[in-house]
Amino acid sequence: MGGGYQGCVGGADYRWLAGWIRWCQPCKVLAPKLERLHKEVCGDVIPLYKLDVDAVPEVAVVRIDASKT
Repeated sequence: MGGGYQGCVGGADYRWLAGWIRWCQPCKVLAPKLERLHKEVCGDVIPLYKLDVDAVPEVAVVRIDASKT
């Protein structure tokens, strides 16, 4: 799927957006577990996008339901 950030969040289909930060050690540790969980639960039905919140300023306008601190 192309279109960058808007291509990812636009449209009516569901998407799983996983926010992370490149320098965050817990994010690096949890990433493989999140990918495994996504594969088990969603398979190919719902795409997973990992969103580097430092690199994408538009994320400030998106409601984030949960964020690890």
